Amino acid sequence: MLRPPVRARSKAKPYKAGSNVAIVLSGKMQNGMLPMVGGGILMSARPTAKSFTPKQGQYLAFIYAYTRVVGRPPAEADMQRHFRVSPPSVHQMVLTLERAGLVRRQPGVARSIEVLIAPELLPVLR
Repeated sequence: MLRPPVRARSKAKPYKAGSNVAIVLSGKMQNGMLPMVGGGILMSARPTAKSFTPKQGQYLAFIYAYTRVVGRPPAEADMQRHFRVSPPSVHQMVLTLERAGLVRRQPGVARSIEVLIAPELLPVLR
């Protein structure tokens, strides 16, 4: 038995001030709501320099510099040695950076961390 096609409904999401969501390819902002109309895609804007703490900035600068110098991203053990912190501290920072949209990783792939912000927004590595 054939089922009738399900129609996609337009869902509106409230725009949260200060969030990185800023671009809508279709639909107009109405009453602080971003409509999700057929084909509308919500994209994340690039994070700015003010969207991370000084310590997060140092981790981002290290990941970027290490990748440029060595030719591959650092392992968490490399960050642990550089910052002289425990393995759980490094892992928690990586998760925090990923949740904030500052880095991207591929699940199950070693050394897959990638900085998502422009290099000119990174602080000087100390």
